Amino acid sequence: ADEREEFQRWFDAVTAQHKQEILAEREACAKVAEDSDHVVSGRGYYDQLGNADATVRNIAAAIRARGAKHD
Repeated sequence: ADEREEFQRWFDAVTAQHKQEILAEREACAKVAEDSDHVVSGRGYYDQLGNADATVRNIAAAIRARGAKHD
């Protein structure tokens, strides 16, 4: 029982650390998307109203939302 509890504590700690690393990577990806509005507009990716900035915000929001679904 002691070994099982010790393993569970270790597993919980590793799992929590892994989740934090995934969230940090996802946030970094979202920030890259937000900082790439010149790339988006330069390639002609626009929302229905012709707004490249909204497209960039939508991409970043989708990246962040993906993390919320899997936590």
